[in-house]
Amino acid sequence: MEKKTIAPEMHPAAPPLEEPFSLAAVDGKKIYGLLNRSRTPSKKVIVLAHGFTGHPREYLHVIARNFFAAKGYDVVRFSFYSQESDARKLVECTIQTHADDLAFICDHFRPLYDKLYVAGHSYGGKAMIHANTQAAALGFWDSSFLTYETFWKANATKLEGTPYYTAGWGCDNLINPAMIEMDKNTSESDLIALAQKITTPSLVITAENEGEPTTRTILYDALICPKSYVEIKGADHCFTNGDTVYDMLERTLEWFNQH
Repeated sequence: MEKKTIAPEMHPAAPPLEEPFSLAAVDGKKIYGLLNRSRTPSKKVIVLAHGFTGHPREYLHVIARNFFAAKGYDVVRFSFYSQESDARKLVECTIQTHADDLAFICDHFRPLYDKLYVAGHSYGGKAMIHANTQAAALGFWDSSFLTYETFWKANATKLEGTPYYTAGWGCDNLINPAMIEMDKNTSESDLIALAQKITTPSLVITAENEGEPTTRTILYDALICPKSYVEIKGADHCFTNGDTVYDMLERTLEWFNQH
């Protein structure tokens, strides 16, 4: 069998320095995360926002950490909820807590760098819309938008005898009813209005194999800031098909380098 060698520049080794951190949010909850330093001293940092039921150590964000750190960026990954006793839990979350925590993290790291960038995957992208935090550029990675119509109605199940819902993919998660209600009560026109307030240059990336194009490009159409749109061919929602994650990251890098 012929052996194939993977080029190191395609799959860079993990950066050597990973610094765990915790910060107390405005409401007292601790936010836990990881700061990865570039291989050379950097004055640019990328904050990554994970999706619903996601976490900073999932495939997409670990590959992104390696990729951007090798390209001269520091990388911040943090948890919207985590297992520590003083951390926020998923059942306590809404899109507003996500947006507030994202804004808080960006406000903490922004003064430490010349430029701060934000990239959000799925529900993390929707948190970016609600947060509208100051940045040099934004990257929306197959971002959520109309989550009540496209996700909650089909996937959330009321847990009998409780106010809570469950949702998941073969492993159900306990969901705060306020999370669903907030999305339900935010109309398409409300979301478009929020998107139109964004002035930061924004790259909208979608995955070819995830949903109908008309439902995935509403965000791009709503934005009136400097913007660009890319569809990653062959990609699934989490960019795990083949090397599609690298196609997505290369396009994000090009956008961030321009700003």
